[in-house]
Amino acid sequence: MIPTLLGFQSRCTKDQTLYETFEVGGWRSVATILSRNDHRRRRKVWDQAFTSTALEDYEAGARDVMHRWLAKLEEMQGEPVNTTMYSFLIPFENMGSMGFSHRFGCIEAGQKASEMDLLKSVFGPTGRLGQLYWPIILGDRLGLSKDFYKFFDMASSLTDERHEVRGQPCLPFSLDNS
Repeated sequence: MIPTLLGFQSRCTKDQTLYETFEVGGWRSVATILSRNDHRRRRKVWDQAFTSTALEDYEAGARDVMHRWLAKLEEMQGEPVNTTMYSFLIPFENMGSMGFSHRFGCIEAGQKASEMDLLKSVFGPTGRLGQLYWPIILGDRLGLSKDFYKFFDMASSLTDERHEVRGQPCLPFSLDNS
């Protein structure tokens, strides 16, 4: 079913859907690129992030997050542990570690990072509206999308930070639209 809907030979498109709303500064994420050729070109680069070698690099970050979680559990001996909260914090720290080479510190603090609330405020309405995208466009035009732009600025600064930490660009390709 998925190849029928999303495969290269599918007649389905992303035009006139929610995907038209996800553009900042003229750029789109791989998932929201409307042109099949542009999507294919960017997807080839994205696929490099999931090679065996790349996954081995991510494992070290995941291991670090787990060691931090275990250290926090040891520190909390005898105290009640909110496992629901940590079920959100651990994946978020993994995303920070692997995606941005950044520690949010929420495992050590035992509470959500402010960036988690920002994610919820940006993507929550999108999830609730489904394919009904005109309210998002209207909200943006009325200046109600401040959190979206805060999120974009946060992601941009984390990407720049990762570049400094790793000494190489996060994306091994040019974002040139040509």
